[in-house]
Amino acid sequence: HSGAHRAAVKRQLPVDGQKDGFKLTATPDRGAIAWAMEVSGYDDRNDLRFTDFPNPVRDRLTVDVTLDAPGHLRVEVYDLLGRRVATLSDASAPAGVQQLRWDADGKPAGLYLVRLESGGKTMTHTVALIR
Repeated sequence: HSGAHRAAVKRQLPVDGQKDGFKLTATPDRGAIAWAMEVSGYDDRNDLRFTDFPNPVRDRLTVDVTLDAPGHLRVEVYDLLGRRVATLSDASAPAGVQQLRWDADGKPAGLYLVRLESGGKTMTHTVALIR
């Protein structure tokens, strides 16, 4: 038997009934699985930026959000089934850096999505929770 077996598995996962979502693609190749994530609603010309650290995280994740203008800021954490596990912000925020924290105690190890919405724009980062 020669050649690798490849299969693409695509699943659109809605995020709490939102129109935007994310898509995971698994490509098994010789026993390994590579994951790719496509995020809908992403625009690299956003007037907002965010970083999350440490990644991977053990207990507490810090999320730094930079807004160029004041506005409503929503930051939520989802598991890979699209279930919201935490809301870090859902309020008006001033321009500048906002520092948020996610206390991951009691959550199982695995991949989580940190989703940021502000000014009609959405960004999503993947973080790994390890124990």
